[in-house]
Amino acid sequence: MKNEITYLHGFRSSFDPMKSKIQALSKLGAVNGPQIDYENDSLSEIEEKVCGVRPVGDVLIGTSMGGWLAAHCGIKYGIPFVAINPVTDPLVQSVGRYLKDVHEFHSFPTTGSRCGLILLDEADAVLDSHATNAMLGEAYHVEMFPGGSHRFDHTEKSLALINSFIENETILYEF
Repeated sequence: MKNEITYLHGFRSSFDPMKSKIQALSKLGAVNGPQIDYENDSLSEIEEKVCGVRPVGDVLIGTSMGGWLAAHCGIKYGIPFVAINPVTDPLVQSVGRYLKDVHEFHSFPTTGSRCGLILLDEADAVLDSHATNAMLGEAYHVEMFPGGSHRFDHTEKSLALINSFIENETILYEF
């Protein structure tokens, strides 16, 4: 069965169906994504872009700030999510000073839901993958890949893991 994936790009990035990560994820199903302006949109405006129109995809997948957003919306709306090299605290990590209404952007949730999969590249030079693993490892299934980068170099290698997660989680969170 093909999945419907909503992809959430990172800070100062954009959804581009030609990017290699999106091309790889499209092997699992249709990938769509909103254009998010983290600097000029409030969190409620961003949520509306992501989840305001139903149906949302079977899973939210996001990278960096998009990983944080995937977790935020996934838990709030009961949608399974995959967070790739996610920002865990927008207030103190590199994006905080640029966000509109920064007080709305809380730390990555560590309780109340196991509907998420966390994928990390160990050599992420932007965010500390070991700190992320320590923070999220007890609340979520975390997979850390050796080497890599902040953009995540292991999308192809993680497709089977993502697909298995989607198939197991969507059964639990159908609307």
